[in-house]
Amino acid sequence: PMITMGDEYGHTKDGNNNTYCHDNALNWFLWDEMKGQQAGQVRFLQGLIKLRKRCSQLRLREFPNAEILHWYGRNADEPDWSETSRFVGFTLRGQNNHCLYVAFSPSHLPEFVTLPPSPGKPWKLVVDTARLPPFDFSGDDLVDVNKDFTDAGVRPYIVSGFYPMLPYSSIILETSE
Repeated sequence: PMITMGDEYGHTKDGNNNTYCHDNALNWFLWDEMKGQQAGQVRFLQGLIKLRKRCSQLRLREFPNAEILHWYGRNADEPDWSETSRFVGFTLRGQNNHCLYVAFSPSHLPEFVTLPPSPGKPWKLVVDTARLPPFDFSGDDLVDVNKDFTDAGVRPYIVSGFYPMLPYSSIILETSE
């Protein structure tokens, strides 16, 4: 997906995708909005940028092949491409056996997802969009107490090979490099 100017603080153009001729708040970058209520969203996008810079598999120049990309469904056996499926997950294998697992659940129902086996080191939660800031992104900028709290809350699920996904959420897990 494309991220455009102002998305980092939830700026809206009220459905107008052709605002070039508007010299008003519709087009202005509202710097003050990046503070206060929207600070969590700014921090989240900063974390995604850092993740992309850190993970080579997120900067591929061409579509990944079957050695790099594997698709999954709710169950880790295989993807469910049926018309009724409301879930998709995939792994991206990078250098030094570093792997990312990304899952999207656009369903209106919560569900337990079976995690694919991790190559080598165990999975670690990076992103869960169902969590409130600052617990949505488990990045380096979190205070150690928050990171420990987040890890302790999800570790039992990950160790058992499952993860509870809330409605309309996404997760990213990674193996240690």
